[in-house]
Amino acid sequence: VYHMFYQYNPLGAVWGTGNLSWGHSVSRDLVNWDALDTALDPTAPFDYNGCWSGSATILPGGIPALLYTGRIQGDKEVQVQNVAFPKNPADPLLREWVKPAYNPVIPLPADVPGDNFRDPTTAWVGRDGLWRIAVAAKVGGPNGIASTLIYRSKDFRHWKRNALPLYTSRAAGMVECPDLFPVAEPGVEEGRLGYASGPASGAVRHVLKLSVMNTTQDYYAVGRYDDVADTFVPEVDVERNADDCRTWRRFDYGHTVPRKVWLDQDGKQVRQWPIEEIETLRSKRVVGLLGAQVNAGGMNKIVGVGAQADVEAIDHSVVESFGGGGRTCITARVYPEHAENKNSHVFVFNNGTGLVKVSKLEAWRLAMASVNVVHGG
Repeated sequence: VYHMFYQYNPLGAVWGTGNLSWGHSVSRDLVNWDALDTALDPTAPFDYNGCWSGSATILPGGIPALLYTGRIQGDKEVQVQNVAFPKNPADPLLREWVKPAYNPVIPLPADVPGDNFRDPTTAWVGRDGLWRIAVAAKVGGPNGIASTLIYRSKDFRHWKRNALPLYTSRAAGMVECPDLFPVAEPGVEEGRLGYASGPASGAVRHVLKLSVMNTTQDYYAVGRYDDVADTFVPEVDVERNADDCRTWRRFDYGHTVPRKVWLDQDGKQVRQWPIEEIETLRSKRVVGLLGAQVNAGGMNKIVGVGAQADVEAIDHSVVESFGGGGRTCITARVYPEHAENKNSHVFVFNNGTGLVKVSKLEAWRLAMASVNVVHGG
């Protein structure tokens, strides 16, 4: 069973302080999801102003743990890091969670403003046997440096901050929702890169993902992770390219199509593509263009294909597009008023200066996935 946790307001379709819980859904195929009751709600002194972003980690013995940011507000807003465990680990649906009274496990650091310390990552184990997590922060006051801090722990309860941050950026202002993971390279067996034990060491390349508040964009940087110093060095000039979406990848927030991630043959570009399970939604096969030519600046309509085709996955207001074998990925929020049913179409276009011949193009109508359908009363 796959579990998905997400920020959720059970009281309405608004996002804000004091009303954030953790929604919880389960799936057997990563395509169709059933909604369960909320996993975390703001009920404790260490999170009464909201249960914000975090992550899940599988501990020894197969016990999952949730790390999350609790938001509390007294004289001034304070963000802290908390942990929760399943009430009944034998329950495959993990429907109830317990927040220990010893929370928060990581209090607000003295050199970080109260509202700039959040989003703990999935934990991994280093060569020294210690757990590690990364947490986003702005170090040095309101005008401080956007940082991704590293914390280490022996027991998943007592955490100590590393002397060096994983990564810093003066251009970002503040970063959120960091992630660090190994990425498959050409010639490296996929099975070697299991994330259960965290980022692999040595020469394996890694991707550092950051959400940057200045641009409201997500960035994915390929680089090298030093698992002794716990630092990350990207392979591009980050300060120069912080706002360059040609170098980085941008995605909007939301429940996107699950995807696999790997490096291109040259080892320089991150590629992403929907998981194979998405193909189970394919129904009627439609061939729109075979051997057609698209002139420079031209556009050809794919006859018989509406918006619900696997070249674009549309979920009411979200459009996801993947092209070039995963070299180009775009997720966008759109609110079409007229492009529905027969009024929606898929086109092939050519922005180049020369003639392009379409040797083969295949498209399928997609069945509707069942996402967060509440069963029963």
